[in-house]
Amino acid sequence: MKSFFPLPSSLSRFKANPKAIFIILSGLIAVWMLWISRDYGITWDEWSHALNGTFSLRYLLGDVKDLSLLNQLSPQLFCDPLYMATGFVYGLLHGSVLDFARQGLTQASNFEGFFAAAHLFNAFAGFLAILFCVDNFH
Repeated sequence: MKSFFPLPSSLSRFKANPKAIFIILSGLIAVWMLWISRDYGITWDEWSHALNGTFSLRYLLGDVKDLSLLNQLSPQLFCDPLYMATGFVYGLLHGSVLDFARQGLTQASNFEGFFAAAHLFNAFAGFLAILFCVDNFH
């Protein structure tokens, strides 16, 4: 079969390994996604998701007695694991997980760091979604 784009004879012997190319491109995409996540601001719906996540973290830590807050928060619970993980790691790095879960985002000092960490977690989760959606190379 004739090639649509004939290669010079020196390049025709080169056999690209698709798995190696995929791994290299995936690594570059991961670095790029993590890099650009630093420049995002807080989106219109991110605040309610962050409140849900920190409330859920407090609940799992056994610090919630009154569940009336659930009536005020966004009913979209699909972001809870991401923001719970962010709150857990942010709390570990900044003193205590329980203290962060109690104070949550009521402390102005927590805003920038928490949402920057959430954007990194979100970019990494997005990269993993891309990575696992691609068909395996054999």
